[in-house]
Amino acid sequence: MTFPRTLLLGTVLAAAALPAVLAADLRLRASTTWAENIGRSSSPADWHDTLVGEASVSVSLGRQLASGLTAGLTAEATVLASPRFERLGFATAGTRAQLQHKFGLGPLAPVVQASAGIAVREARISGDDGYSTSASLGLAKRFTETWRARVEGDWQQHYAASEAFDTHSQRLIGELAWDFHPRWRATYGYGRQWADFTATASQGVWSRALSGGLGATIAGYYNTVPTFVTDAYRPGWTTYRVEGEAELWWLELSPALSEQTSLSLRYDSVFTKNIIHVKYRQDLWSLSVLHAF
Repeated sequence: MTFPRTLLLGTVLAAAALPAVLAADLRLRASTTWAENIGRSSSPADWHDTLVGEASVSVSLGRQLASGLTAGLTAEATVLASPRFERLGFATAGTRAQLQHKFGLGPLAPVVQASAGIAVREARISGDDGYSTSASLGLAKRFTETWRARVEGDWQQHYAASEAFDTHSQRLIGELAWDFHPRWRATYGYGRQWADFTATASQGVWSRALSGGLGATIAGYYNTVPTFVTDAYRPGWTTYRVEGEAELWWLELSPALSEQTSLSLRYDSVFTKNIIHVKYRQDLWSLSVLHAF
């Protein structure tokens, strides 16, 4: 597959739902993110901050199976681009099935949600091509007209062309939302992630790590991990896969611009540590617009 064909596949998936579009939930989303340490590098000398843009389209169909029980199917396609580092771009297309059960009547009744999905991915870095599977299980509860909470566990596996990008993760997250105005919502979230994840290093830093210049523990571990030379930021730049865990938290402010359009201002902090205690930090500042037809 060439890079644009995934976008074409996503368009076909969305078009397949057009006969029922009047009964479907069609959404368009566009966002821009300022990403600090986008490559997840442990050495401050290797940190790169840059702007990335993302656009996605999704079509969802739902059906009530029984009292309180609803099933849904979503087709979606996403494209991400980085003007400064073009090799970071990718496109995905996939489908996701959802099942939701509401326990009781009224807006305060708790809701259990489960989903499972599969998506193909085409990246400008060939080793990152492949497909992903995912699943999630969550519980949402509104306590008052203005306060609601959600807890969720999710799992994801990426089957990539290169072993270095063959990642998986499990997350447990919680989120608290406050509708402090009819058109304004504030959200705080916190989570933990356990994963095989990718990180990056320049040619000089990576050579020092393998040769023992950064310590025997790092050399002993990094000489065993899968790697892929991506040239993503400069010639010789390496992506490698390690095991570890991350602490996540985020803040989001979401004003509704109209009945169909909303804005999101969001900050994400991700602090990751691998199994030999090498640390990575990322900060993400995002602005996105969502329009539902």
